[in-house]
Amino acid sequence: MSKVEDQLLAEIEAYLVEHDMSPTQFGLLSINDGHLVHQLRAKKLDIRASKINRIRAYMRGECSRPQRRVGNGGAVAAA
Repeated sequence: MSKVEDQLLAEIEAYLVEHDMSPTQFGLLSINDGHLVHQLRAKKLDIRASKINRIRAYMRGECSRPQRRVGNGGAVAAA
């Protein structure tokens, strides 16, 4: 794992604590990859700059959260 990936993992770990979020949920919400954090922790992931930028944009709040349907009425709420 590169120094950039080590730094990214440290940022993600802090975000998880601050937002009381599971690693799987973070991966799904940030780049639609529920294994992201687990693979970074295991040093089994070489990650492209474009994904790093998307992850950091998510943590800065620049990416909208995915929408999900709520109830039978079809109303849409933020996930």
